Amino acid sequence: MINLTLLKQDLRSLCKMLIIFAAVLAMYFGTVIYMYEPELNRSLMDMAKTMPAMMGAFGMGGSYTTLTGFLSTYLYGFLMVIIPLIFVIMAATRLVVSHTDRGSMAQLLAAPVTRSSLMLTQAAGLLISTVALIGIAAGSGILYSMIMFPGRLDMREYLFLNLGLLALQYAVAGLCFLSSCIFSETKNSLILSAGIPLLAYLIKMLANMGGDLGRLKYFTYYSLYDTSGIINDEHSAGMKLLVLFAAGCVFFLLAIKIFCRRDLHI
Repeated sequence: MINLTLLKQDLRSLCKMLIIFAAVLAMYFGTVIYMYEPELNRSLMDMAKTMPAMMGAFGMGGSYTTLTGFLSTYLYGFLMVIIPLIFVIMAATRLVVSHTDRGSMAQLLAAPVTRSSLMLTQAAGLLISTVALIGIAAGSGILYSMIMFPGRLDMREYLFLNLGLLALQYAVAGLCFLSSCIFSETKNSLILSAGIPLLAYLIKMLANMGGDLGRLKYFTYYSLYDTSGIINDEHSAGMKLLVLFAAGCVFFLLAIKIFCRRDLHI
């Protein structure tokens, strides 16, 4: 069972960081949506033609003319992946391994709550804050679109785009949470929780450059978040998101199981 008192405390501890990250994403949404203006849009497309490999590496090699497709290219290919990723890494570290590292985990375990309940609560705090971050950012995108380009945003495609992003970040959150439950020191935890996602994204960037490097897409889980497939309503894109969701479930369950069996020296 989730401990509501502890959950409220977790959410309060993440609130300031959540506001900062949400404000940054909202700012980028406003900037990118403004750039959908035809003249600026043509300039971006010309830039993509002159530097296809570089733009493709950052997931900005598409040539969509709809507002939703434009956002999937210039926001959901890079910024909406990397910025929430950084938040997830920091939040997972703060909720678990930092307590063990500082010795404050003893206070949490001294409370009348089981280890499994404690970890379920910490996991809930991580997931709620992540959903809130993406929800606020996506909401700002809808608001900006209504103000600047009313009626141009395809809500169905846009919502599925964000649902896919949630599945991706859910899997990443599970991996980061698992790392925090395995290690007792923050620096060791970050090797796994930050190293693997960043390496996986680097591989994705190389794969996006095309050519022989395109084969690298089979070696990174970021390829499972297929924004173009979502925009084009491809069945395979939905199946890939189910794989991400399943991976997240496995990571979280494994993390809780490992933490409950650990011999903590605190």
